[in-house]
Amino acid sequence: MNSLSTNQELRRGDILMSENKQYKACFEDNGNLVIYKWSQIWDTKTGNIEASRVLLQDDTNLVIYTDTGLAVWHSNTFSPEAKQVRMTLTNGGQLVIDNHGETIWRSGPTPCPNVE
Repeated sequence: MNSLSTNQELRRGDILMSENKQYKACFEDNGNLVIYKWSQIWDTKTGNIEASRVLLQDDTNLVIYTDTGLAVWHSNTFSPEAKQVRMTLTNGGQLVIDNHGETIWRSGPTPCPNVE
């Protein structure tokens, strides 16, 4: 699986794999969402916060939550006009959020909200 749709989530230990099998995004047991090629190339810096799930919300925001429901990281992509939202791990090693085919966020080295 290389993508999440609206209201799908990753739990600790879950991964997304790019279609070309060169990259993987892992939601690690320590609560960090990390992209790897041969080594780590990007992360949410949420390790050791006891995060338990990564949720692609129906408002287009990607959010990492603790067991108690506290949001500890988000993509800052809230949109009341969400249509067909999907997050994909691309063959270039980036997580990309699209809203009805329009890219609204991508992982970086620095996350870039509202990508043109």
